[in-house]
Amino acid sequence: MNSDDEQKQISPSHLDRDDPSPSALPRRAELGDQTPRAFADASRDLSGSKLPYTFEGLDRDGLNRKDEATMAAALNDPAAVISPVWRRRVLMDADGEALLNWPKDRLTDQDTVIFLGVRDGTPFFAADISSQQNDSGEAPDLAGGAKGVFIDPWMTGPNLDPFRVGIGAYGRHLLAWHRSHRFCGRCGSHTELAKAGLERRCVSESCGEYLFPRINPATIMLVQDPSGEKCVMARNHNFPPTIHSVLAGYVDAGETLEQTVVREVEEEVGLSVKKVRYAASQPWAFSNSLMIGFFAWAEDTDLQVNLEELERADWYSRDEINNLRGSQDFRLPRKDSIARFLIETWLRSTPETL
Repeated sequence: MNSDDEQKQISPSHLDRDDPSPSALPRRAELGDQTPRAFADASRDLSGSKLPYTFEGLDRDGLNRKDEATMAAALNDPAAVISPVWRRRVLMDADGEALLNWPKDRLTDQDTVIFLGVRDGTPFFAADISSQQNDSGEAPDLAGGAKGVFIDPWMTGPNLDPFRVGIGAYGRHLLAWHRSHRFCGRCGSHTELAKAGLERRCVSESCGEYLFPRINPATIMLVQDPSGEKCVMARNHNFPPTIHSVLAGYVDAGETLEQTVVREVEEEVGLSVKKVRYAASQPWAFSNSLMIGFFAWAEDTDLQVNLEELERADWYSRDEINNLRGSQDFRLPRKDSIARFLIETWLRSTPETL
Protein backbone atom coordinates (compact mmCIF):
# COMPACT_ATOMS: atom_id res chain seq x y z
CA MET A 1 0.00 0.00 0.00
CA ASN A 2 1.34 3.41 -0.92
CA SER A 3 1.95 5.96 1.81
CA ASP A 4 -0.70 8.25 0.38
CA ASP A 5 -3.38 5.56 0.61
CA GLU A 6 -5.95 6.00 3.34
CA GLN A 7 -7.87 3.33 5.17
CA LYS A 8 -11.30 3.07 3.55
CA GLN A 9 -14.19 3.91 5.79
CA ILE A 10 -17.34 1.81 5.82
CA SER A 11 -19.37 3.09 2.92
CA PRO A 12 -23.04 4.07 2.92
CA SER A 13 -25.54 1.34 2.09
CA HIS A 14 -25.88 2.23 -1.60
CA LEU A 15 -22.13 1.72 -2.09
CA ASP A 16 -21.66 -1.52 -0.15
CA ARG A 17 -18.67 -3.28 -1.51
CA ASP A 18 -17.45 -6.66 -2.59
CA ASP A 19 -13.80 -7.62 -2.34
CA PRO A 20 -12.04 -10.46 -4.12
CA SER A 21 -9.63 -12.23 -1.84
CA PRO A 22 -6.45 -13.91 -3.12
CA SER A 23 -5.54 -17.50 -2.46
CA ALA A 24 -3.46 -20.41 -3.69
CA LEU A 25 -3.04 -23.02 -6.48
CA PRO A 26 -5.57 -25.06 -8.53
CA ARG A 27 -6.14 -28.25 -10.42
CA ARG A 28 -8.09 -28.55 -13.64
CA ALA A 29 -11.53 -30.17 -13.45
CA GLU A 30 -13.96 -31.40 -16.10
CA LEU A 31 -16.09 -28.33 -16.62
CA GLY A 32 -18.64 -29.31 -19.23
CA ASP A 33 -20.27 -26.51 -21.23
CA GLN A 34 -18.22 -23.32 -21.26
CA THR A 35 -20.11 -21.57 -24.07
CA PRO A 36 -19.61 -17.80 -23.69
CA ARG A 37 -23.26 -16.91 -23.10
CA ALA A 38 -25.42 -16.21 -20.09
CA PHE A 39 -28.97 -17.30 -19.45
CA ALA A 40 -31.10 -16.96 -22.57
CA ASP A 41 -33.69 -14.70 -20.96
CA ALA A 42 -31.04 -12.52 -19.33
CA SER A 43 -29.15 -11.70 -22.52
CA ARG A 44 -30.36 -8.10 -22.43
CA ASP A 45 -28.35 -7.56 -19.28
CA LEU A 46 -25.16 -8.67 -21.00
CA SER A 47 -25.65 -6.92 -24.32
CA GLY A 48 -27.91 -3.95 -23.66
CA SER A 49 -26.91 -2.81 -20.19
CA LYS A 50 -23.38 -1.51 -19.68
CA LEU A 51 -21.47 -2.27 -16.53
CA PRO A 52 -20.11 0.79 -14.72
CA TYR A 53 -16.49 1.65 -15.61
CA THR A 54 -16.83 -0.16 -18.97
CA PHE A 55 -17.26 3.18 -20.70
CA GLU A 56 -17.23 3.54 -24.48
CA GLY A 57 -16.62 6.38 -26.89
CA LEU A 58 -12.99 7.17 -26.01
CA ASP A 59 -10.45 6.70 -28.80
CA ARG A 60 -7.32 5.95 -26.80
CA ASP A 61 -5.17 6.19 -29.91
CA GLY A 62 -6.99 9.16 -31.43
CA LEU A 63 -3.72 11.13 -31.55
CA ASN A 64 -0.13 10.12 -32.12
CA ARG A 65 1.06 9.36 -28.59
CA LYS A 66 4.71 9.28 -29.65
CA ASP A 67 4.67 12.78 -31.11
CA GLU A 68 5.49 15.24 -28.33
CA ALA A 69 4.37 18.22 -30.41
CA THR A 70 0.98 16.63 -31.03
CA MET A 71 0.54 15.89 -27.32
CA ALA A 72 1.58 19.42 -26.34
CA ALA A 73 -0.88 20.93 -28.80
CA ALA A 74 -3.68 18.73 -27.48
CA LEU A 75 -2.89 19.69 -23.89
CA ASN A 76 -2.96 23.38 -24.83
CA ASP A 77 -6.27 22.99 -26.65
CA PRO A 78 -8.81 25.22 -24.81
CA ALA A 79 -11.30 22.35 -25.04
CA ALA A 80 -8.94 19.83 -23.40
CA VAL A 81 -10.31 18.10 -20.32
CA ILE A 82 -7.74 17.58 -17.55
CA SER A 83 -8.90 15.32 -14.72
CA PRO A 84 -6.76 15.92 -11.61
CA VAL A 85 -5.84 13.21 -9.12
CA TRP A 86 -4.51 14.25 -5.74
CA ARG A 87 -3.17 11.31 -3.72
CA ARG A 88 -5.62 8.98 -5.43
CA ARG A 89 -8.55 11.30 -4.92
CA VAL A 90 -10.44 12.92 -7.77
CA LEU A 91 -11.88 16.43 -7.90
CA MET A 92 -15.64 16.62 -7.62
CA ASP A 93 -18.18 19.32 -7.10
CA ALA A 94 -19.56 19.98 -3.64
CA ASP A 95 -22.49 17.63 -4.26
CA GLY A 96 -20.25 14.74 -5.35
CA GLU A 97 -22.22 14.40 -8.58
CA ALA A 98 -19.78 15.67 -11.22
CA LEU A 99 -16.05 15.48 -11.88
CA LEU A 100 -14.35 18.84 -12.24
CA ASN A 101 -11.46 19.76 -14.54
CA TRP A 102 -8.09 21.22 -13.59
CA PRO A 103 -6.88 24.39 -15.32
CA LYS A 104 -3.90 23.92 -17.61
CA ASP A 105 -2.13 26.94 -16.03
CA ARG A 106 -2.28 25.26 -12.62
CA LEU A 107 -0.07 22.35 -13.74
CA THR A 108 3.57 22.32 -12.59
CA ASP A 109 6.73 20.59 -13.81
CA GLN A 110 6.36 18.08 -10.97
CA ASP A 111 2.92 16.93 -12.08
CA THR A 112 2.59 13.71 -14.08
CA VAL A 113 0.28 14.30 -17.04
CA ILE A 114 -0.98 11.43 -19.18
CA PHE A 115 -3.10 11.33 -22.31
CA LEU A 116 -6.27 9.24 -22.00
CA GLY A 117 -7.76 9.64 -25.47
CA VAL A 118 -10.12 11.65 -27.67
CA ARG A 119 -13.88 11.81 -27.72
CA ASP A 120 -15.75 13.79 -30.36
CA GLY A 121 -12.63 15.84 -31.01
CA THR A 122 -12.04 16.64 -27.33
CA PRO A 123 -8.72 15.43 -25.85
CA PHE A 124 -8.86 13.98 -22.34
CA PHE A 125 -5.94 13.96 -19.92
CA ALA A 126 -5.34 12.96 -16.31
CA ALA A 127 -2.82 14.72 -14.07
CA ASP A 128 -1.26 13.57 -10.81
CA ILE A 129 -0.99 16.81 -8.82
CA SER A 130 -0.08 15.11 -5.53
CA SER A 131 2.98 17.35 -5.15
CA GLN A 132 0.72 20.40 -4.88
CA GLN A 133 -0.73 21.35 -1.51
CA ASN A 134 -1.92 24.38 0.40
CA ASP A 135 -0.22 25.96 3.39
CA SER A 136 -1.79 23.37 5.68
CA GLY A 137 -0.43 20.45 3.65
CA GLU A 138 -3.87 19.62 2.31
CA ALA A 139 -5.22 19.40 -1.22
CA PRO A 140 -4.88 22.56 -3.31
CA ASP A 141 -7.99 24.67 -3.81
CA LEU A 142 -9.65 25.27 -7.14
CA ALA A 143 -10.45 28.96 -7.21
CA GLY A 144 -13.62 30.43 -8.63
CA GLY A 145 -17.24 29.39 -8.72
CA ALA A 146 -16.42 25.78 -9.64
CA LYS A 147 -14.56 25.13 -6.40
CA GLY A 148 -14.71 21.45 -5.55
CA VAL A 149 -13.26 18.91 -3.17
CA PHE A 150 -10.87 16.00 -3.62
CA ILE A 151 -12.53 12.79 -2.51
CA ASP A 152 -12.11 9.06 -3.08
CA PRO A 153 -14.21 8.08 -6.13
CA TRP A 154 -14.96 4.86 -4.25
CA MET A 155 -17.59 6.83 -2.36
CA THR A 156 -19.37 8.36 -5.34
CA GLY A 157 -18.83 6.13 -8.37
CA PRO A 158 -22.45 4.96 -8.84
CA ASN A 159 -23.72 8.53 -8.86
CA LEU A 160 -21.65 9.93 -11.71
CA ASP A 161 -22.04 10.15 -15.48
CA PRO A 162 -20.90 6.72 -16.79
CA PHE A 163 -18.38 8.16 -19.23
CA ARG A 164 -16.83 10.60 -16.79
CA VAL A 165 -16.62 8.06 -13.98
CA GLY A 166 -14.99 5.64 -16.42
CA ILE A 167 -12.49 8.30 -17.42
CA GLY A 168 -11.81 9.10 -13.77
CA ALA A 169 -11.23 5.46 -12.85
CA TYR A 170 -9.04 4.90 -15.91
CA GLY A 171 -6.87 7.92 -15.14
CA ARG A 172 -6.64 7.08 -11.46
CA HIS A 173 -5.51 3.53 -12.29
CA LEU A 174 -2.78 4.69 -14.68
CA LEU A 175 -1.50 7.43 -12.39
CA ALA A 176 -1.34 5.08 -9.40
CA TRP A 177 0.77 2.72 -11.53
CA HIS A 178 3.10 5.55 -12.57
CA ARG A 179 3.64 6.55 -8.92
CA SER A 180 4.59 3.02 -7.92
CA HIS A 181 6.88 2.27 -10.88
CA ARG A 182 9.41 5.09 -10.80
CA PHE A 183 12.29 2.62 -10.74
CA CYS A 184 13.17 -0.26 -13.00
CA GLY A 185 12.58 -3.69 -11.53
CA ARG A 186 15.33 -5.10 -13.72
CA CYS A 187 18.28 -2.79 -12.95
CA GLY A 188 17.03 -0.31 -10.34
CA SER A 189 17.48 2.80 -12.50
CA HIS A 190 14.91 5.54 -12.81
CA THR A 191 12.10 5.14 -15.30
CA GLU A 192 10.43 7.83 -17.36
CA LEU A 193 6.97 8.26 -18.83
CA ALA A 194 6.62 7.04 -22.42
CA LYS A 195 3.90 6.90 -25.06
CA ALA A 196 2.04 9.74 -23.31
CA GLY A 197 1.39 7.57 -20.27
CA LEU A 198 0.70 4.07 -21.55
CA GLU A 199 4.28 2.95 -20.85
CA ARG A 200 7.34 3.70 -18.76
CA ARG A 201 10.90 3.22 -19.95
CA CYS A 202 14.10 2.59 -18.02
CA VAL A 203 16.52 5.47 -18.60
CA SER A 204 19.60 3.24 -18.40
CA GLU A 205 21.08 2.78 -21.87
CA SER A 206 22.33 -0.67 -20.92
CA CYS A 207 18.85 -1.74 -19.86
CA GLY A 208 16.09 0.20 -21.64
CA GLU A 209 13.37 -2.01 -20.16
CA TYR A 210 9.78 -1.10 -21.03
CA LEU A 211 7.13 -1.30 -18.34
CA PHE A 212 3.39 -1.55 -18.91
CA PRO A 213 0.47 -0.79 -16.57
CA ARG A 214 -0.18 -3.52 -14.05
CA ILE A 215 -3.59 -5.19 -14.11
CA ASN A 216 -4.58 -7.81 -11.53
CA PRO A 217 -6.99 -10.34 -13.10
CA ALA A 218 -9.56 -11.82 -10.75
CA THR A 219 -12.50 -14.12 -11.31
CA ILE A 220 -15.84 -13.49 -9.67
CA MET A 221 -18.49 -16.17 -9.87
CA LEU A 222 -22.08 -16.83 -8.96
CA VAL A 223 -22.17 -20.50 -8.00
CA GLN A 224 -25.44 -22.43 -8.41
CA ASP A 225 -26.66 -25.78 -7.21
CA PRO A 226 -27.28 -28.53 -9.81
CA SER A 227 -30.91 -27.45 -10.20
CA GLY A 228 -30.06 -23.79 -10.83
CA GLU A 229 -32.64 -22.87 -8.19
CA LYS A 230 -30.20 -21.61 -5.56
CA CYS A 231 -26.88 -19.80 -5.46
CA VAL A 232 -24.12 -19.34 -2.89
CA MET A 233 -24.04 -15.99 -1.09
CA ALA A 234 -21.20 -15.35 1.32
CA ARG A 235 -19.69 -12.82 3.68
CA ASN A 236 -15.99 -12.02 3.52
CA HIS A 237 -14.33 -10.95 6.77
CA ASN A 238 -13.57 -7.57 5.19
CA PHE A 239 -17.13 -6.79 4.12
CA PRO A 240 -19.11 -4.01 5.77
CA PRO A 241 -21.82 -5.32 8.14
CA THR A 242 -24.66 -7.36 6.57
CA ILE A 243 -23.24 -7.36 3.03
CA HIS A 244 -23.62 -10.69 1.20
CA SER A 245 -21.99 -11.29 -2.16
CA VAL A 246 -20.73 -13.94 -4.57
CA LEU A 247 -17.33 -15.64 -4.47
CA ALA A 248 -14.18 -14.19 -6.04
CA GLY A 249 -10.43 -14.65 -6.19
CA TYR A 250 -7.30 -13.58 -8.01
CA VAL A 251 -5.87 -15.60 -10.90
CA ASP A 252 -2.64 -17.41 -10.11
CA ALA A 253 0.33 -17.65 -12.49
CA GLY A 254 0.00 -20.48 -15.00
CA GLU A 255 -3.73 -20.77 -14.40
CA THR A 256 -6.68 -20.44 -16.76
CA LEU A 257 -9.71 -18.42 -15.74
CA GLU A 258 -11.82 -21.57 -15.54
CA GLN A 259 -9.25 -23.22 -13.28
CA THR A 260 -9.35 -20.20 -11.01
CA VAL A 261 -13.12 -20.51 -10.68
CA VAL A 262 -12.84 -24.21 -9.81
CA ARG A 263 -10.01 -23.69 -7.32
CA GLU A 264 -11.50 -20.70 -5.54
CA VAL A 265 -14.92 -22.31 -5.13
CA GLU A 266 -13.37 -25.49 -3.75
CA GLU A 267 -11.07 -23.54 -1.41
CA GLU A 268 -13.73 -21.20 -0.06
CA VAL A 269 -16.84 -23.39 0.20
CA GLY A 270 -15.69 -26.95 -0.62
CA LEU A 271 -17.88 -27.39 -3.71
CA SER A 272 -16.86 -29.18 -6.90
CA VAL A 273 -17.68 -27.05 -9.96
CA LYS A 274 -18.64 -28.97 -13.09
CA LYS A 275 -19.79 -26.21 -15.44
CA VAL A 276 -18.51 -22.68 -15.96
CA ARG A 277 -19.94 -20.02 -18.25
CA TYR A 278 -18.46 -16.59 -18.95
CA ALA A 279 -20.77 -13.65 -18.19
CA ALA A 280 -19.00 -10.28 -18.43
CA SER A 281 -15.90 -8.39 -17.32
CA GLN A 282 -15.27 -5.09 -15.58
CA PRO A 283 -12.18 -2.99 -14.91
CA TRP A 284 -12.05 -2.24 -11.17
CA ALA A 285 -9.61 0.61 -10.65
CA PHE A 286 -9.91 0.59 -6.86
CA SER A 287 -7.66 -2.48 -6.72
CA ASN A 288 -6.16 -2.13 -10.22
CA SER A 289 -8.05 -5.29 -11.15
CA LEU A 290 -9.88 -6.71 -14.12
CA MET A 291 -12.87 -8.60 -12.76
CA ILE A 292 -13.92 -11.50 -15.01
CA GLY A 293 -17.41 -12.70 -14.17
CA PHE A 294 -18.76 -16.23 -14.51
CA PHE A 295 -21.80 -18.31 -13.74
CA ALA A 296 -20.85 -21.70 -12.33
CA TRP A 297 -22.70 -24.89 -11.43
CA ALA A 298 -21.64 -27.19 -8.58
CA GLU A 299 -22.32 -30.93 -8.67
CA ASP A 300 -23.13 -31.07 -4.96
CA THR A 301 -24.64 -28.83 -2.27
CA ASP A 302 -22.63 -29.78 0.84
CA LEU A 303 -20.95 -26.52 1.85
CA GLN A 304 -17.63 -26.74 3.69
CA VAL A 305 -17.00 -23.08 4.50
CA ASN A 306 -13.38 -22.04 4.91
CA LEU A 307 -13.67 -19.77 7.92
CA GLU A 308 -10.21 -18.34 7.32
CA GLU A 309 -11.47 -16.97 4.00
CA LEU A 310 -15.12 -16.32 4.80
CA GLU A 311 -17.23 -15.35 7.76
CA ARG A 312 -20.14 -17.44 6.48
CA ALA A 313 -21.77 -18.80 3.31
CA ASP A 314 -25.10 -20.40 2.49
CA TRP A 315 -27.51 -21.32 -0.29
CA TYR A 316 -30.24 -18.83 -1.23
CA SER A 317 -33.11 -19.10 -3.69
CA ARG A 318 -34.24 -16.21 -5.83
CA ASP A 319 -37.26 -15.63 -3.62
CA GLU A 320 -35.14 -15.69 -0.47
CA ILE A 321 -32.74 -13.07 -1.84
CA ASN A 322 -35.56 -10.84 -3.03
CA ASN A 323 -37.32 -11.11 0.32
CA LEU A 324 -34.15 -10.43 2.33
CA ARG A 325 -32.46 -7.77 0.22
CA GLY A 326 -32.31 -4.36 1.82
CA SER A 327 -33.19 -5.70 5.24
CA GLN A 328 -31.24 -4.90 8.37
CA ASP A 329 -29.39 -8.23 8.16
CA PHE A 330 -28.94 -8.76 4.42
CA ARG A 331 -27.72 -6.25 1.85
CA LEU A 332 -26.37 -6.77 -1.64
CA PRO A 333 -23.02 -5.46 -3.00
CA ARG A 334 -22.69 -1.87 -4.19
CA LYS A 335 -24.58 -0.95 -7.33
CA ASP A 336 -21.58 -0.32 -9.55
CA SER A 337 -19.93 -3.72 -8.95
CA ILE A 338 -19.93 -6.73 -11.25
CA ALA A 339 -20.96 -8.77 -8.20
CA ARG A 340 -24.26 -6.88 -8.13
CA PHE A 341 -24.55 -7.29 -11.90
CA LEU A 342 -24.18 -11.08 -11.65
CA ILE A 343 -26.71 -11.31 -8.83
CA GLU A 344 -29.32 -9.13 -10.56
CA THR A 345 -28.86 -11.05 -13.83
CA TRP A 346 -29.36 -14.37 -12.04
CA LEU A 347 -32.43 -13.13 -10.15
CA ARG A 348 -34.13 -12.25 -13.46
CA SER A 349 -33.21 -15.52 -15.13
CA THR A 350 -35.04 -18.82 -15.47
CA PRO A 351 -33.31 -21.66 -13.55
CA GLU A 352 -30.92 -23.67 -15.70
CA THR A 353 -29.81 -27.10 -14.57
CA LEU A 354 -26.35 -28.60 -14.57
